[in-house]
Amino acid sequence: MPHTKGDWIAEPIGNCDMPFYSINTGDCTKDIADVNAGPYATTNACLIAAAPTLLIACKQGAMSSHHLSCSHGKKGSGNICDCHVKQCADAYFEATKQI
Repeated sequence: MPHTKGDWIAEPIGNCDMPFYSINTGDCTKDIADVNAGPYATTNACLIAAAPTLLIACKQGAMSSHHLSCSHGKKGSGNICDCHVKQCADAYFEATKQI
């Protein structure tokens, strides 16, 4: 699924006690999201701004090899590997599915 290309930047807006952020491209040509004031506004804005980088990391992690200590279904119930490769694949799928 395509998304707005380029670096995403979290910029504080306004002059209030509780921060409000605008997430936009590094060149400020496209608005991505606004994060309302609240106790987690700063961390939420940073997480949203990191989304393109996290998406690339998840994609690369999903394509990596399983490591020697990987359980390959020995942990938990069922026959599904629950190591980092599976977690990256699940996160990448969740981020790229079409709603």
